[in-house]
Amino acid sequence: MGEWTTGSVRSLPIGSVAFDPTNTVIATCIGSDCVLYSVSDGKSAAVLEHSDDLTSVFFLEKDKLVTVTTSGEVAEWALSDESPQQISSHKITAFPVRKATYLHEDRCCVLVIDHGTHLTVDKLMHEKSLATIAKLPADIRPEQIAITSRYIAYCSGKEVFVVPCEDDSDISPSSYVCKTHIDGLGARNASNVFVKITALGDTIAATLAIGRVYIWSHVSRKGIQDSAFTIHWHKVAPSIALTQFGGLFSAGAEAVLCKFTLSGAGRPNMLPRLPAAIRDLSISADGSHLAVILEDNSLHVVVTSSMNVLSTLQTVVTCERSLKSVFTTDPCSPGTLVMNGKPGSLQWISCTDSKTVCQTSFSLENVADGDMSFAGITQTFPDVEQAFFTESIVVTLETVINFDEEHKRLRFWARTKGMNSTVQIVESFIVSKDTVAVTGNKYTSSGSEEMFLSVMKTGKVNVWVPCEEGTRFKLDPVRQIDRQYEYRAGSAIHRGMWASAHPEGPEDTDVVVVWNTSNMTEVDVLRTGGRVSYVEFDGKNHLVCSTDKAVRCWKHTAMQFELLWVVEQPLGIHVSPLGGFAWHGHDAHFLPQFPAHRALPSQTSYGTATGERRSNLELRRTSLISDQGDNGTRHGDCFMLCTYNARTVSTNADLHALLEAAGRIKFHVIALQETKSKKSEVRQLNDGTLIIRGEKFPSRNVGADESELETFYERLEDVIHNEKSFYKFVAGDFNAQFGKAEHDEYRIGRFGLGDRNENGNRLAGLLSAARLFHGNSVLMKKDHRRWTWESPNGTTHTEIDHILTNQRWCLLDVSVVPSFCCGSDHRLLRAKIRFSCTIEKNVCHRGGGKRVAVYDGVVLEKALSELDWHIMEDPTEDYDLLLQKLQACAERASTPQTTNLERISIATKELLERRRALRLDPNASHVEQLVANACCRRALQEDLQKHRRKKILEAAEGRRSLKKCRRDLRDHNIPLCITE
Repeated sequence: MGEWTTGSVRSLPIGSVAFDPTNTVIATCIGSDCVLYSVSDGKSAAVLEHSDDLTSVFFLEKDKLVTVTTSGEVAEWALSDESPQQISSHKITAFPVRKATYLHEDRCCVLVIDHGTHLTVDKLMHEKSLATIAKLPADIRPEQIAITSRYIAYCSGKEVFVVPCEDDSDISPSSYVCKTHIDGLGARNASNVFVKITALGDTIAATLAIGRVYIWSHVSRKGIQDSAFTIHWHKVAPSIALTQFGGLFSAGAEAVLCKFTLSGAGRPNMLPRLPAAIRDLSISADGSHLAVILEDNSLHVVVTSSMNVLSTLQTVVTCERSLKSVFTTDPCSPGTLVMNGKPGSLQWISCTDSKTVCQTSFSLENVADGDMSFAGITQTFPDVEQAFFTESIVVTLETVINFDEEHKRLRFWARTKGMNSTVQIVESFIVSKDTVAVTGNKYTSSGSEEMFLSVMKTGKVNVWVPCEEGTRFKLDPVRQIDRQYEYRAGSAIHRGMWASAHPEGPEDTDVVVVWNTSNMTEVDVLRTGGRVSYVEFDGKNHLVCSTDKAVRCWKHTAMQFELLWVVEQPLGIHVSPLGGFAWHGHDAHFLPQFPAHRALPSQTSYGTATGERRSNLELRRTSLISDQGDNGTRHGDCFMLCTYNARTVSTNADLHALLEAAGRIKFHVIALQETKSKKSEVRQLNDGTLIIRGEKFPSRNVGADESELETFYERLEDVIHNEKSFYKFVAGDFNAQFGKAEHDEYRIGRFGLGDRNENGNRLAGLLSAARLFHGNSVLMKKDHRRWTWESPNGTTHTEIDHILTNQRWCLLDVSVVPSFCCGSDHRLLRAKIRFSCTIEKNVCHRGGGKRVAVYDGVVLEKALSELDWHIMEDPTEDYDLLLQKLQACAERASTPQTTNLERISIATKELLERRRALRLDPNASHVEQLVANACCRRALQEDLQKHRRKKILEAAEGRRSLKKCRRDLRDHNIPLCITE
């Protein structure tokens, strides 16, 4: 095989763009390369390489090009049919160059140079010297500077400035201050500043952050003290370009190109539905062509007269907002790599010419304009996190970036034969936010089963298979891996086997577990001796694994894996149908048809060995107490408390059925009801499960009279109060329906099922009396994940099993587990709980605080005047007497404090006193008493409303919790029961 050469795919963002005088060639700055394209078909014509990044490019003539680097090097190039040649190169300045502009009227180049403390605008003279034209502030960006042959315009904050290029110019310096204030923005009005500016001839246009465009005409005569008119079509600040024919082009986050007339008459001409948001515009010298640079780094050439796209340049799609997590191959497109493109899309990149072949959107949501605010596109949008390709199906794992969503989306797409990038949605599922990988069987032509796997970070694996009709997919209810360990890496399915890597042991070493996908059981467990970064089958029964210490290869023979060789180097590897790739630093090796019979160069072979099998892959014994700063998964390392009405566990058969169902779910404790056990016993099974069964306690909820229920709730309240633990949990079947919270019941959540019954009222009283919170209704769930009991005819579903706690913050999730079934008409309810020793320590050791004493001034003055304050001869005696007298005066003048908030005003209290006097006055008429009652009622209602408004307003202004404020406004508590 011949020599291999190293190449790279450059996906740097497009910077400056320039058209040649005939509009047949367009030059773009991409990193340190100047790439020339044909305007007619968008194909790349040549690449001009530089040692530093480019800041600008422009044409002097049709066949002469000038490039300017950020380091101050100006190079001149001659373009020919064969290849471009560099004519000259000069180092103009030692300071960084921020921007360069070519003035066609003066046939000269103007540079914006960064001196650190300020910017200077310098004209490049013929002898390659610089002449300073103006000095600008250092904190403005290149897009905030516009340069013409007669003046320089720039914007900073809310101001726009015009500076003449010459001292004797007929243009006077002028400025404009934007005084626009939008009430809805509030304090954010300070960020509503000028973002971009452009100038052409005697016209200047600048854009505000909210999308409004200010236009000044006849600048040489009028200046810019007053704006001529404004255009407000965009939601956020667009890119703008002026034409010499009195037109304005604007485009931004809406993915629409607009063409306005400077006269302001008529509606704009639009080019809608561009593939992505527009990042920049660049117009040709004659105004006939416009280069539109999109956010996904694609460039489209638009004919300005007809507003049609003439061509699209061949580039590599890249977007700063997009994920960079997809890097895979497509069996239907050999010779290409599949990577993330613009948000919500995937792109196929050709490995031969390093260009994007095609791009397909896999998001059903609109990601072009995003979620826009006045400051620009916010970073919340859907994107593809993982993807897996087969010959007929594409599976994508999609997430919403920068949004705290409790789930991700797993979608299945059908592929069109002959059109590899054309897909159609088949099925969409909601999966856990901990899902990190999707895989499957790439090649199903050999008769192997079509199946896909979704893997969670905690190690749980779900199996997805086609439905009976073969066109849709479903979750396999039988096959799954429900064990708790960290997932590191995984392979594709090969001949009914799947390999996954998981940590094992205290030395941070991993094992590779090989699974039989027909029943998801272990085939073998292979020790790696390091931290696994990659594991894959090579297509010929060889399993290759790369760790941070070595590369290992096993061969699958006779239902076991034999170790063939080991390379004791931390190499990166990739296995593909072409062969194996291994690299270390900048050195790479390609090995065609992966050499399973021999090791890689510089290897140490261990000969043939049998992989060691690990028998313990069960739930790990980890600490359940964590700090808030832990990096564990949200639901993977929590305590799981369950409650279940089993109806009966009186026989060994019932117990084993319960244990069999419990072995399929994750749990730590299951609180059982109605076990119908005839004796108390404690037993421990061989696997460590502890079973505690006790005698039945008389706690009937159905058919019990009032006295029985009151006795039960009284005893339960006593037990809760007497328990001094920091965490308290009460779980069971109360036959109580809560529904949603009524009014200001903050101990009950807003998400409930059904209407409240009598037992629900009793349980609500228990919450208030015992200071507990209702866990079921805290979190939003769909109704089918909420009901816990089903009627015998299957038509009625209610939520009568509950989990209560005194620490609401520790509940991560409360939901039923539909897969748990033991023949009962109840469903198992599970709470996921996160303990925190930090919060417990802070709460338990918090001081009680000190109350500020309040004294009556009149009483204090009287007490002080009554005492004798003569000075004795002994200072010590004087000090003791002074202290005693001051304490006695303070005790007399101190006023009793009350914890109740003052809700009634002084005027209302006077009305109450008058009503009381009328009641005691025998001469008062009945009409006077009725009027007094009405006045008092009105005054009391107004005082309570004013007090409530005042406290809520104070909380809002102080940015405190409104929920806690409403809770503090309550002046009562609900007792559980009243006994005689």
